[in-house]
Amino acid sequence: MDKLLAPCGIDCAECEAYKATQENNLEDMREIAVKWTEQYRTELAPENIKCDGCLAQTGRNGRYSQMCSVRRCATSKKVTNCAQCKDYGCDRLIEIFAVAPQAKDNLEAIRPKKRK
Repeated sequence: MDKLLAPCGIDCAECEAYKATQENNLEDMREIAVKWTEQYRTELAPENIKCDGCLAQTGRNGRYSQMCSVRRCATSKKVTNCAQCKDYGCDRLIEIFAVAPQAKDNLEAIRPKKRK
């Protein structure tokens, strides 16, 4: 399966919320809501977990995604992902990379190479 990159570089296709939504698995969404409520210290219900990926235009991109400062930043700068941003490597991304190192690898793989 092709990667479905969020602005931060996380592969949405590998995200448990995305998978549960695509499978229409309400039980998994309930479990994810409980886990993420505790993990992220914000109240999430199963309906907040429904997600077609961070770049989805359908409105089904989860409450957590709508609150994401990286996603909001990329949208305001009109970039699809942070690899395209002139401020690449900002503090917001460093926080993401600390918990999801694969996100950095994904962005580095598509980041334009600077010429010497």
